[in-house]
Amino acid sequence: MQFGAVADSAETRAFLDTGWPRGSANDALLETLAIAVDDPQIRVEPTVLRSGAERTARPLEPGPIQIGKNLISGRAIEIGDDAISCAGRKLGPFPHMSSDLLADYRLLVDPAKGQVVRLPGQPAP
Repeated sequence: MQFGAVADSAETRAFLDTGWPRGSANDALLETLAIAVDDPQIRVEPTVLRSGAERTARPLEPGPIQIGKNLISGRAIEIGDDAISCAGRKLGPFPHMSSDLLADYRLLVDPAKGQVVRLPGQPAP
């Protein structure tokens, strides 16, 4: 589902995907936030996938992301070619909201109005 959002003061559309493991962003969002692809804020973290394949994650904490009146801060998003294949440059600046950004909340989703509301939640036992 797409909805309006604000990523570190940049108004944008966002995509909610609770099946996606880590929030991510496309290159157009980085340009809007004036973050170069080699910016030192972007960490480099080698990881090994469950399949055993090696991969380099490139997380960045872009500043608060606002969904409606709710702020999500202190969470990293993934930067890189495979991070957000669903949101190419043609969509403009675009964060991909994932289950890790929403893990501690309950969501109310209104697809007709394109609104998402986060409520304090309880982690699953």
